[in-house]
Amino acid sequence: MGDEKSNANENTNQMNTKDFMIGTLVGALLGAAAALLLSPKSGAELRADLAEGYQNASKKTQKVAKNVGEQSEYLITKVKETVDSIKNDIQEWRADTQEGLETVQPDKQNMAEEYPKDRE
Repeated sequence: MGDEKSNANENTNQMNTKDFMIGTLVGALLGAAAALLLSPKSGAELRADLAEGYQNASKKTQKVAKNVGEQSEYLITKVKETVDSIKNDIQEWRADTQEGLETVQPDKQNMAEEYPKDRE
């Protein structure tokens, strides 16, 4: 149960980090766009700055997409591990239950023979 809490905290931290990164990226893009549009530059300079800003934003977006892909792979791996663990636990429980039933079965037979239903 402690592992579940640490996993939940880890997932929350990862989501907070992701949200922070997205917010930072959006804020940087909006700030850069505002600075470019409000600066007194010629059309050619402004277009060059916009092209450079677009390239920077594109690179940052690619990095974020890569990070999201890596996080997705990590989460998929964790889910598969958890499912396998649960599956193993269920199989062990079934084996233990079956073993218990096999142990009780002879006693059930003996009781049925010792106390038949016809004795009313």
